[in-house]
Amino acid sequence: TEALETGLGFALLRGVDLPQSGCHGYSQETWAYRINWVLALALGDVIAQNAQGEVIGAVQAVVNASDNGMDTRGYVSNAELRFHCDGGDVASLLCVRQAPEGGYNSLVSMHTIHNIMAKECPQHLSTLYRGVPMFMRAEKGLKSASLPRQPLFYDRGDHLLGWINLRLMELPYESAGEPMPEEERAALDAVEEIAERQSNKLTFKLKPGDMLLTHNHVCMHKRSAFIDEVDPSRSRLMLRLWYNVPGGRAEAIVPPEKRGGYFVDQPYVIRHPVS
Repeated sequence: TEALETGLGFALLRGVDLPQSGCHGYSQETWAYRINWVLALALGDVIAQNAQGEVIGAVQAVVNASDNGMDTRGYVSNAELRFHCDGGDVASLLCVRQAPEGGYNSLVSMHTIHNIMAKECPQHLSTLYRGVPMFMRAEKGLKSASLPRQPLFYDRGDHLLGWINLRLMELPYESAGEPMPEEERAALDAVEEIAERQSNKLTFKLKPGDMLLTHNHVCMHKRSAFIDEVDPSRSRLMLRLWYNVPGGRAEAIVPPEKRGGYFVDQPYVIRHPVS
């Protein structure tokens, strides 16, 4: 947690032991869910990732990239996921199975983006500090909606925090059939161009047993498109959690009523059949 809060904003744990299927009568997937949950409880306060109340999200392609529409969460397709931040203070990703082709992860520091913009294109920073509208996708009784402006950067005096989701910041205008204001379009384009520079991003491919933890107010992350196994039992599978760090720095910029994750009408659930 210290490395996430006051260090680089990410950590990569390697060698998480995922027993093979059949160990004590459980499948490897079931072991992965159980181990992931134990680790999560030791790291922070787990929050819901969707309106169904799921706390462990299966990042797995169940729709084709071409079907990744306005109300489809990106993690359920094999399409590229552009740079973004997730919900909660920290997002963790446990690799259970990797795709044979593609599926690379990339990280970029929002401090780096901010500092480069201050030198190369400072005219965009006022737009980013003012913020842009956000989009909420329709899900389980929740209608899609444009949300109020949200700043991309927060100057906390002795440190900088941020939160950026490129796609969700474009959708309010796209869903309304309106062009994004020129100053907002130019600012987001500058953010993405700087983030995509090879000198600024760290790119790697997770292996089974790797767990990536990313602080959502320090780093953005992305995933390249991938080609999956034909056999569903061997398809790419990552298990994702969102959680908050009690007493963490993000408490200063995220109101308590917005730190609980998705609104849910039932207790939190883990949707995975025991096998």
